[in-house]
Amino acid sequence: MEDKDPLVATLAEITRKYSLSKSMSSSLEQPLRNGRIHCSYGLGEYDEESESKSGTDTGRLSSRASSCMNVYDGKKWVDSGCNLQNRKAGIQREGITPDEGELFLGADLSSAEAYLIAQETGEPFMLELMARGEKLYTWLQKHCESAFPERLAKLKADIGDKKLYTAFKSSTHAIHYGAEPGILCSQHDIPMDVANYAHSLYHRKFPGVGLRMVKIRAELHRTKTLKSVFGRHKIFMGTPGKDMYNNAYAWKSQSAIGELTLYAMSKIYYRGKTAQQYPSLNLPWMFPALNTHDGIMTRFKKGNETAVRKSVYECFYKEITDNEITLRIPIETWLGRNFNESYEIENMGYNG
Repeated sequence: MEDKDPLVATLAEITRKYSLSKSMSSSLEQPLRNGRIHCSYGLGEYDEESESKSGTDTGRLSSRASSCMNVYDGKKWVDSGCNLQNRKAGIQREGITPDEGELFLGADLSSAEAYLIAQETGEPFMLELMARGEKLYTWLQKHCESAFPERLAKLKADIGDKKLYTAFKSSTHAIHYGAEPGILCSQHDIPMDVANYAHSLYHRKFPGVGLRMVKIRAELHRTKTLKSVFGRHKIFMGTPGKDMYNNAYAWKSQSAIGELTLYAMSKIYYRGKTAQQYPSLNLPWMFPALNTHDGIMTRFKKGNETAVRKSVYECFYKEITDNEITLRIPIETWLGRNFNESYEIENMGYNG
């Protein structure tokens, strides 16, 4: 069959719905506590008791099952939960809600990986783009559209502005972590001639990106160890090769994002506990309900939007120093009645 055959679209839709239903049913089969699914988080750690690894190779958080007391099963401790932050946009995320009378405030680290790569490489023009609030992937897309106006105009008409923007965003991150043009084409929907141009332009304009990868490979051969900007070390075991290098290229920046969101999540939690325990202080109550890799969904009482947004902003505030450069990653914030809507209803602005 060809992609123009109506059966292809029908089969694709059936497959999508089947995947959606299976994913939803696997979550709903988990035992509940307080009427909700609970999960815990791992930051690339090794659990000796279960002899398994939680988290990810690149240092980002991963949610997983969490033991909870299930009153419907003889009050036994049982595994519950799932990888909540990977719920697909749409009906799956609509099921992740705060309690009655509450809203979600979503806070997302904006272009965090690009900021950290710019800091680590020390590339002057990259830092200049960051300083004036221009995203690296929009800069790359603009130059590619100038070089291939008809080609990308047609692609934009076929897939839409949002998908093209996402393709260049994913491609830029992939270039940071060693991806060649073929990967940009096959995995990120960039036409091959455009991918070749984008890859070449990026490395010509920012040679520090390639030099960074050379330094990381040399460090792995020398010590097998890398250190994050917050001082956490990781030992890369095994024989050096493509998979190890790709994980290492991503680890330093992605682990820093995981650590920064944990830092903010802890501060949000303790600020909320303080508001609960000392009502005379007139602080807004809030609770970190979901960590989404590079952001946090915070529950709060309706009517406290301005105060909670200010408090969450303060919880994310942390200066990061690396390569003798100090910066702060900005956040963007949203409001919503559930996890899905929080990224659609209202963008509350950009904290640059």
